[in-house]
Amino acid sequence: MSSSSHLCAVCLQKAKYRCSRCQETWYCSVEHQRQDWKSHKASVCLSEDPRVLQLIEAISCDNKAVVKKLASIPAVLNGRVSSYNPTGQPRSLRKKWSPLHECTRVANLTVLKLLLKQKPNLEVEDETGATPLFVAVSVKAHKVIRTLLNAGADPDATTMEGWSALVIAVRNSDIETVETLLQNDVDVMGSRDPLGRNALDVAEKVAAGRGMAFGLGKTTWETCENAQDIVDMLVGHLDDW
Repeated sequence: MSSSSHLCAVCLQKAKYRCSRCQETWYCSVEHQRQDWKSHKASVCLSEDPRVLQLIEAISCDNKAVVKKLASIPAVLNGRVSSYNPTGQPRSLRKKWSPLHECTRVANLTVLKLLLKQKPNLEVEDETGATPLFVAVSVKAHKVIRTLLNAGADPDATTMEGWSALVIAVRNSDIETVETLLQNDVDVMGSRDPLGRNALDVAEKVAAGRGMAFGLGKTTWETCENAQDIVDMLVGHLDDW
């Protein structure tokens, strides 16, 4: 890829050089790359550090001793790998996954609290732009969701396609998560799905019985009823503002 559309991470001037490890961060000069290296290595560089994979696997296996040891290293705690593949996806579909993403995927609240003590990047993104909070909402991990929000996670973060935690919770007819997000001042009208619909639009659609394949474990009637309750919650929240 040409460097013509990239800017230096240090001075924001036209970039010439790209980090050979992560292949994502650009610099205008070798001097600026050297200047930025310490910070870049600790918080951004996405090379496949084997310790990151070890930490992710330790989280998945609930190995707290290994978690405590590796999570104390910032570059490992905030690292991402694409080699972890718990769902057997083809390589082209694998996501850059962080320890915090895995912790929310498996909804391990005890390990999450261990990670939070080390001050991880709560807004670390996977390949699609999804943050750990987004993952927690997707799997309906309610205690994890509240813990992340209490720690300062951004309730309004969106993926590259525009999905937000609130829109996903609405699609899931997940009343508890919607209520939690509203309590944390989520912007109801601030995000739109790939079809341009905000959270209220989606709630009204699901309440009408359309596009509701996300009310897992519920009947059609239950899903619609929950969605209507969510519509009322969202409208009430907007009226309060």
